[in-house]
Amino acid sequence: MKLAEVLKEYRLVDLSETVAQGESAGPTGEQRWYFTRMFPFPPGQVGGEWMHIIVMESHIGTHVEAPAHWIDAAENREGAGKDVSQIPITSYFGEAILIKCSNLPDGEAISAEFLKREGVRKGDIVVFGLSGRDMFSGKAPYVSDEAVRYMADLPIKMVAFDRTVGVEDMPRFMGEKDVRKRFLGMVMHRTFCSRDIPIIECIGNLEKLTKKRFFLFAWPAPMKGLESFVIRAVAFEPLNEADDG
Repeated sequence: MKLAEVLKEYRLVDLSETVAQGESAGPTGEQRWYFTRMFPFPPGQVGGEWMHIIVMESHIGTHVEAPAHWIDAAENREGAGKDVSQIPITSYFGEAILIKCSNLPDGEAISAEFLKREGVRKGDIVVFGLSGRDMFSGKAPYVSDEAVRYMADLPIKMVAFDRTVGVEDMPRFMGEKDVRKRFLGMVMHRTFCSRDIPIIECIGNLEKLTKKRFFLFAWPAPMKGLESFVIRAVAFEPLNEADDG
């Protein structure tokens, strides 16, 4: 097959976190909701197959957020925004650009001008990461409101963050104690969700990439009614092409 020959020209890099029961995350170190239990199938009849019952939250490990994540909460009604199954499958893959943030100062607000210099284009999947600082530490760079509007107006196809770059204006987000005001102040989520631009959080292994530009495939299962779901994010790096990033 021609596709098999084409794929020989690419290096695959798994950009997904491994999800394990009992792991903690976030500023409070809370245990995330991911629990499994094996059971015999047919139920109660030992000697046949084994299957799993899974109890988990939708935002665990490397996951993608659909418009429903923000819109349903904003309108206080389930089904107001598109769920992960309603976003076109073509929205979950495309040409990506890695924005390395290791040289940015502590607490830097990433500007639209910075993204222009980095070479962000219309239709890109923009991947932020590698700052070396935890996103909740108060020292990690974060995407400014101006940069959010710039990306939305291009428009980009999708955006992704590892755990070292703030997905919102983190000083404003962490400083607001009123839950509703904090939610409504999430400019990046509001802007992208309102324009059907998916948001990937907790992408991993970015240090394994060798190219600034690559192809990213990040499909969730088509889970009806879910505003977010885990993904297997895989980068395809061209082996024999110069990096034009």
